[in-house]
Amino acid sequence: MSTSWIDFRALREKVSLLDVLRHYGVEVKIRGDQATGLCPLPRHPPRTDGRPRTASLSVNLARNIFKCFGCQARGNTIDYVCYSEGLDPADPQHVRQAAMKMTGWFDVSADGPIDRPATPIAKPRCVNTTASRVGQAKGEDARPLQQHLNPPTEPNQEESDVLVNPPLGFTLQDLDPSHPYLASRGFTPETLEHFGLGYCARGMLKGRIAIPLHDAGSLIGYAGRLTDDQMISDECPKYLLPGRRKRDGVTIDFRKSRFLYNGHRITEAVDDLAVCEGFPAVWWLHQAGYRAVSLMGSDCSTEQADLLIRAVTPDGRVWVFTDADPAGNDCATRILTLVGQSRFVRRVKIPHGQPTDYPPDELARWLWHR
Repeated sequence: MSTSWIDFRALREKVSLLDVLRHYGVEVKIRGDQATGLCPLPRHPPRTDGRPRTASLSVNLARNIFKCFGCQARGNTIDYVCYSEGLDPADPQHVRQAAMKMTGWFDVSADGPIDRPATPIAKPRCVNTTASRVGQAKGEDARPLQQHLNPPTEPNQEESDVLVNPPLGFTLQDLDPSHPYLASRGFTPETLEHFGLGYCARGMLKGRIAIPLHDAGSLIGYAGRLTDDQMISDECPKYLLPGRRKRDGVTIDFRKSRFLYNGHRITEAVDDLAVCEGFPAVWWLHQAGYRAVSLMGSDCSTEQADLLIRAVTPDGRVWVFTDADPAGNDCATRILTLVGQSRFVRRVKIPHGQPTDYPPDELARWLWHR
């Protein structure tokens, strides 16, 4: 079947990821809306230690998305075909090639959307929490991060016309990790090097600490933290995140709701994971010896909740370490609701402020034993 124009969203609606897995002969174990199996993708690294492979491929059948915790490949149905066929899902032409293959394999048209009733959200089966009333003090990163030149809502443009969070294609040079702002926060040179942090003296992030953002192992952009709090205003927000832009005639869109900051380092499910609101909390917990990720704001999307569930073993624990203010409380409730149905979740109770206000010996009172 051939067509000159493809509605990618319609194609994803008509061909399920399970259909594609069966087309490639991939065997998976299905439990409810989740499926797991050995990753068959060509990019998956072979084991060299002689041990048997583990089921690193995780599929959400209800939402038709997948992620491999071994090779870090992730995406939707068309992305999976791209990876399987040796194509680049970040290349619009390759995406079109994969879509054309699918229309032929499954004998479907992709010239318009189809109607599908909304899927009801399942109620949580279990929420484990020791949350209680905490102080209302405002913290350093209590407010949601603000997107530069973009409203915080998802864009309405059809996804077929947009590449979301593709690899950046360049790295910022000459970042200065010795800036006084970073030293004043108590971060060690080892921590700054680990996260690639440094002061940016030119460009869009001039006057800010540049924070590399990675998704599925690829650098997808930089956030910027203003070093002079006296300059913070509506026109000059404390944090900048990448905005929507054009590259080679293609619209590039950044969506923080699609990934977890520092989540790219979790290549296999872990037993304990702390989830925070802001970037500095992740750096601080890492420096204290704890594994942590950030939502980059005070809201948890359903995509981020799925990532948290997949990042933690079935018997593991998610430690919600949000700020002690109303936004932090709302964020914790959101995480407990979305993640608590699948994993043990515990809210870390701090009296006031934010995680970076507490020294490592106090963190050890609340978090898991290392």
